[in-house]
Amino acid sequence: MPPHIHTTQDELIRVLEGRFDLVLDGKPAVATAGDLIRMPMNVMHGIWNKSEAPVRAPFWVSPRAASRRCSGASATCPTRRR
Repeated sequence: MPPHIHTTQDELIRVLEGRFDLVLDGKPAVATAGDLIRMPMNVMHGIWNKSEAPVRAPFWVSPRAASRRCSGASATCPTRRR
């Protein structure tokens, strides 16, 4: 997912298997199995699987209400509050 910002929700990812390279607020980082990644609202973030190996990592957003209006994970998904 290229760098983007969520203006009304935090995003969280639990890495179950594999490795993610990410950038959070302009700083590079790596997350591997067992890590919990928290990307706060209004902070630029991006995440990539640069390896050939699969990554298993559920993600969720908080508050959840904004994500229910989206049919899939997308950087262009509207996140306005009603």
